[in-house]
Amino acid sequence: TIGGLLPSTRISERLRDVMVGLGYTEVNTLMLSSERDEFQLSGLQEDDVVSIKNPITEDHTCLRRNLMPSLLRILRRNKHRDLPQRIFEAGDVLVGYGRRRSLAGMNIHSKASFTEIKSTVESLLREMDVPYSIVGSDQGCYVTGRGADIMLDGRRVGSFGELSPQTIVNFGLGYPVAAFELDVAALLAEKGDAIF
Repeated sequence: TIGGLLPSTRISERLRDVMVGLGYTEVNTLMLSSERDEFQLSGLQEDDVVSIKNPITEDHTCLRRNLMPSLLRILRRNKHRDLPQRIFEAGDVLVGYGRRRSLAGMNIHSKASFTEIKSTVESLLREMDVPYSIVGSDQGCYVTGRGADIMLDGRRVGSFGELSPQTIVNFGLGYPVAAFELDVAALLAEKGDAIF
């Protein structure tokens, strides 16, 4: 047989190209995280995680459920760098006991807004040729009224919005942050190779 890329890898490479074209810089973070960062500090809805039995540090006690906390940690470590900063990651998260491919992006600067991140998400989904709808989000990580869920055939496949002031303070950031996270595996399940 002749080897080839998995569909998720092929799609991820295309997504990387689009994100770089939109002005974002790619980062790669560890799959390890902590329940504190994943849920308490970020404001994301608590969910089951795979815990590490004998963690070496407090920062690496579980496998990540979301990409956004990893990106927030990157922004926290780069506070001394010039703004604006626009970063993204296409990586795996652990949902239940299975790995799923996700894509997340984040902007930090004095005028980061819902409108800016919405235009990024719409550009990305337009490039993917995905029929989607947007509904208001009730996730606690976003400012009330400035967060939205991305729906595909009645299923939530992602979200975006302005991060709440509490989340920004929790990670020690001093500027507004707008972010999105998209479940690439769910898009692949719905659209297959028809994406792009």
